[in-house]
Amino acid sequence: MKIFTTDFCSMELYARYVILTIYEEVELNLANASVIRQKLSEAFKDNDFLMISNRKFKHTVTQEVYKKGDLANMKGLAIVSDSEEERQKAINEQRMYSKSFAFFRELDDAKSWAESFFY
Repeated sequence: MKIFTTDFCSMELYARYVILTIYEEVELNLANASVIRQKLSEAFKDNDFLMISNRKFKHTVTQEVYKKGDLANMKGLAIVSDSEEERQKAINEQRMYSKSFAFFRELDDAKSWAESFFY
């Protein structure tokens, strides 16, 4: 596992998935998403991978990120939060995402999903 951090997020990079944690009160916009995309492109190259969004801090995601911020080899997205508010936001976000989408209350459950996804 490798760790990458910026002023707005941290990423834990594994062989087939990334755990992304956006910091408190950040608005994830296209500019921020470009930094994330660049790092993911370097890490995964053309290999398929999944993203786990660990939502332990409140933040927002602009619609542009879902419309224009996707990488072709990112095959799914899992949202992790024990907050009912985050669950409702995830339900709305799911409508904007066309690939595999899952919601988990526990990070370990999302990791298990990611580890078994390609097998």
